[in-house]
Amino acid sequence: MTAELPEPVLNYDVTDNAGRFLACIDLAYPDAKIAIEYMGQHHGKQYARDVERVERLRAAGWIVIQVSSTLLFTTPNELVARVRTALLSRGWKG
Repeated sequence: MTAELPEPVLNYDVTDNAGRFLACIDLAYPDAKIAIEYMGQHHGKQYARDVERVERLRAAGWIVIQVSSTLLFTTPNELVARVRTALLSRGWKG
């Protein structure tokens, strides 16, 4: 299902202006600085790393859309709407 959205880049590495690695994004629209991240049901250290990774991306000007299994499998239209809204906010003409 494309939902008439542009195809995102898979496993996109993000660096800061100095070239330091910030994150590897599950799905990305690099030109629009939009990240789509699947958030598994992690515990402990992995959860903390995920929170910090998302915050680094947001601090670098990225819109981060976090996706749960419930969103993906129960209400995928809501996910599509979130992605479309983010793209439109960054100048995508649809």
